[in-house]
Amino acid sequence: TWTNLGKATGDDGRDGADGADGKDGADGDSMFQSVTQDAENVYFTLADGSIITVPKSDPEKAKIIQFADPRVKKICIQQWDSDGDNELSYEEAAAVTDIGSIFKGKSISTFVEFQYFTGLTEIPASAFANCGILQIVLPPNLITIGENAFSSCNVYGTLVIPDRVETIKESAFSGCRDLKVLVLGLNIKKIEAYAFTYSNSSAAGRFPIPFSKVYCKSRVVPAMSSFTSNNYRNAFYNDEGDRLDCLYVPVSCKQEYMNNAVCAKQFKKI
Repeated sequence: TWTNLGKATGDDGRDGADGADGKDGADGDSMFQSVTQDAENVYFTLADGSIITVPKSDPEKAKIIQFADPRVKKICIQQWDSDGDNELSYEEAAAVTDIGSIFKGKSISTFVEFQYFTGLTEIPASAFANCGILQIVLPPNLITIGENAFSSCNVYGTLVIPDRVETIKESAFSGCRDLKVLVLGLNIKKIEAYAFTYSNSSAAGRFPIPFSKVYCKSRVVPAMSSFTSNNYRNAFYNDEGDRLDCLYVPVSCKQEYMNNAVCAKQFKKI
C-alpha cells in the first residue's frame, strides 16, 4: 500500500539534506532491503520487511490458452493439440475451422475461451446441445449459429452475438431460460423459429426466454420467424401475452423497427 511504501522510505519520506558548499546532499533512506528472484518471480523486500512479489513474464506461457474448465481443456487438447505439448495455444485454436459435435452432451461449465477460435464461421447444428454450459463467449468471425446449437444448455447472464453473425437458426438457444440480456450484432439478418424460446413441461407450447433487455445493433430490421395461421413458429414468443417487454435499437432506425409488423408482435415496446 501507499502507507507501507511511505513507511519503508523513512520518516514521511523526506528528501536528504542539502549539501553544503557544493557538496552532494546526504542520501535519503533506502526503500529496499534486498531484491531476490527465483524461476517464477522477483521479490522486493522493503525497508520495513514487507515483500512485494512481481511475477516474471514467460513468452512461451503467454502463447498458451489458460482454460477455466479442465474438462474443456481436455477435450480441446485431444482434438487440436497439433504440436503434442499437452496445451492449446492461441494459434492452434485459431486454426480450427469446424468443431463438429465433440462438445454435444458433455458436462462442461465454462467456455469463455471459445472466443479464441477465430477460424470458425459456423457453429454446427446441436454442437453444444445438452452440455450444461453456463458461460460462453462466441468467436468473432461467426456467420451462422446452427439449429439447436445450444439447445437445453444453461447459458446464463449476457449473451453477445458477434457482429458478423447473419443467421441464428431454429431453436439455436432454445431452453437457455437463464439468459438475462441479449445483444444482437450489426449484421444479423435472420432469426429462425424458436431461436430464443423454451418448452415448459407443465404446460403445452413454448415460451419466451425472459430477457430483461434485448438490444439489436443492426440498422436493418432482421427477419424474425413469426406464426402463420395456427403454426406458432416465433423467434421469441408463443402468443401475444408472452411478448417481451422492450427491444432496444439504434435511434436512427427506430421507426423502421416500429413499422415492422413481425417485430411489433414480438416486443411490447421498441
